[in-house]
Amino acid sequence: MMSSAGNVTAADGVSEVSLQEALTSLDAALVQHDETLRSLSSSNSAMYKQLATLTEKVNQLSVQPASVAPVVNTTTVKEPHAPTPERYSGDFGVCQAFLTQVSLVFELQPRSYASDRAKIAFLIGLLSGDARDWGAAVWQRQGPLCNSYMAFVEEMRKNFDHPVSGRDASTRLGSIQQGSRSVAEYAREFRTLAAEVDWNDPALRSAFYRGLNETFKR
Repeated sequence: MMSSAGNVTAADGVSEVSLQEALTSLDAALVQHDETLRSLSSSNSAMYKQLATLTEKVNQLSVQPASVAPVVNTTTVKEPHAPTPERYSGDFGVCQAFLTQVSLVFELQPRSYASDRAKIAFLIGLLSGDARDWGAAVWQRQGPLCNSYMAFVEEMRKNFDHPVSGRDASTRLGSIQQGSRSVAEYAREFRTLAAEVDWNDPALRSAFYRGLNETFKR
């Protein structure tokens, strides 16, 4: 009986130890499970915050107007052709006509002559004779006139734009000479002066013949 009772007591001790270990293991599992739940809760909270941030950005983008990308013109439009004006030598009465022809070039080709200096350089390149000497002298000084096309043209008009009319035209027509010019050049100036006077045809023919060189008279 005593032996049997002792065996029962030992068995109860073993069972008690096993139960204690089971409870300890279960407690550890519960602690780990609780930590896992906390970790999942923290992860879910962070995910919800990111989702809220993304939702707010999407809402902002949906409210803002869509930006239109600027249109880039990759093709270069070629400027129209502009005939080169005839050279100007400083003859009175044709200065304004020459300047008008030059201005038409600038009107048709604004990109090629975008600056005042480019316009002045182009104009001087078309001068000859007395006008060329004047233009070269002005450009060589590099004064204020070389930086303003309007100022340059105004100064040029002061020197060469003297319309021939009335008594002045009659005086010049009465003393005009061909000189070293060609007949075509002489005739061009003669017609310009003749348009400003009230002479009859015989007087005009006489004046034209008188101004010709002797070689052509013969």
